[in-house]
Amino acid sequence: MEEEPEFQFRCILLKILDGLSDNDCMKLKFLLGDNISRRLRDADHTSVANTLNVFETLFDQRKISNKDFTYLIKAFEAIECFGAAHRLKEHHEEAQRSRSRTLSSASTTNTTTLPPSNVLIVN
Repeated sequence: MEEEPEFQFRCILLKILDGLSDNDCMKLKFLLGDNISRRLRDADHTSVANTLNVFETLFDQRKISNKDFTYLIKAFEAIECFGAAHRLKEHHEEAQRSRSRTLSSASTTNTTTLPPSNVLIVN
């Protein structure tokens, strides 16, 4: 069973979160300060729930989605969480390959088979 893209993306974010240090989470919240509330910035920096709330806020503001998360890649690169940025880039590339395969498959199944040119159609 193939998972929904939104579900896959959120799974990636959870795996990334598992690898972030408290310091990484603090730097991320500082960097994203203009896009998250003061309450989130000032909340317990060691809280996994707090960082999940940061991600949720970015979803709500449409800064990130399962189709476009360049903003988050740039943020992770800026705070030197290159592993997290790399994981998101890999997910993006895999999603593109998957979409290409789906489009390719759809185009081959939607082709109409024409009769040979030597067959006459009579009404």
